[in-house]
Amino acid sequence: MGVRRRFVGILGCYRDLKIKQKLLISYFVLIVIPLILVSVLFYSRSASTIETSLLEVNNLAIKQASSALSQKFGNMIKVSEMIIYNSDVQEILIKDISAYSLIEQIEDEKRLGLFLLNAQNDEDIFRVRFYVDGRLIYSREKNN
Repeated sequence: MGVRRRFVGILGCYRDLKIKQKLLISYFVLIVIPLILVSVLFYSRSASTIETSLLEVNNLAIKQASSALSQKFGNMIKVSEMIIYNSDVQEILIKDISAYSLIEQIEDEKRLGLFLLNAQNDEDIFRVRFYVDGRLIYSREKNN
């Protein structure tokens, strides 16, 4: 019964108002409140749609970055294997330093330089370096 009494009390107050006040309250109840409800509903659906779209775009960007990195690492591995399995490089790097003449070292430096230059032609490879014994003439060469 408490709710009915309140409703009757509000209705009685409404009847006692002037026409201008009644129109203002009616305007508020019939236009502003539904407008607020529609706005809240539209906002929540828009926010949900935007969030879903952003998640999809981010997932796509992550997959694309992963693919690009995989390709770049694959190219680096390919170049590394090309160097490791190259018989000329193997032959140069296993030479006995005590019997390695200065002329041979200079010739081998040129051969290694050309080989490294070709290995660095790949756009994913910036620089290839060999770490060799410090007694070799080409151990201090700073280009590769």
